[in-house]
Amino acid sequence: YNLCKHLKTSDSTRNIPIIRFSGSRQRPASTFDKRFFSHLMEKQEYDDEPSYEPAVDVILSEGTNDRELQSHIRCALRMKVAEDRLRSQQEQLEETVQQRTLSLKLELEERRKVEERLRQSEELFRQLIYASNDGIYLLYRRKFELINKKFSEMFGVTLEDVNHQDFDFTHLVASSGKPMLESLQRRLDSGEKFETKFEFTGLSRDGEELEVEASVSTIDYKEGIALLGVVRDITHRKQLERQKRRAQKIEAIGTL
Repeated sequence: YNLCKHLKTSDSTRNIPIIRFSGSRQRPASTFDKRFFSHLMEKQEYDDEPSYEPAVDVILSEGTNDRELQSHIRCALRMKVAEDRLRSQQEQLEETVQQRTLSLKLELEERRKVEERLRQSEELFRQLIYASNDGIYLLYRRKFELINKKFSEMFGVTLEDVNHQDFDFTHLVASSGKPMLESLQRRLDSGEKFETKFEFTGLSRDGEELEVEASVSTIDYKEGIALLGVVRDITHRKQLERQKRRAQKIEAIGTL
């Protein structure tokens, strides 16, 4: 019992087939055999013995001839070869799983770092946009995807207002400037070149007109092209320019 147990629990001998010969066809001949067979066949545990795998591979009773013995030995050897192959494949699989698990952990960690850097960049970009003294917007398929605080102040609208289903971006443009912006939108839709810097008369939600200078560029966005624009209120500058021109005219008339 102890010898078989030692052979089966040692790494150097556990794969060697062990054949157990019984002295009786009916039952074990001694108390040792009774405990031995009871443990093998029923896998019972004893208080004084730890639980372990069956200690033998083949059990032969009295009267087994040479032919039967050779057959059992060949069968046991084939089983051991198959077990060794299966064990090797299992070890290779476990090693592959461990390597892949480690690789996935590294990939997930790298992805987490990339996502964190992207989140920080987006947060910085968002802060710069909303803190800008110029109005900034992102126009996609005639709808505003983004507007900053200054844009809201200039035109008196919120992102919810400009995203309403009945709202169109031309609602923020005075009648005199609509043909020019519609032409820009058509060129954008068709992929044609267009002026990236221009002026137009805007219209606030309250109907107040304001002179606007715009700089626009196209970016790849979602499933198409979006228009990223920066608008600046130049109403005061235009008023000063008109006043200057009037003063120059009056001075010219006085000179005549």
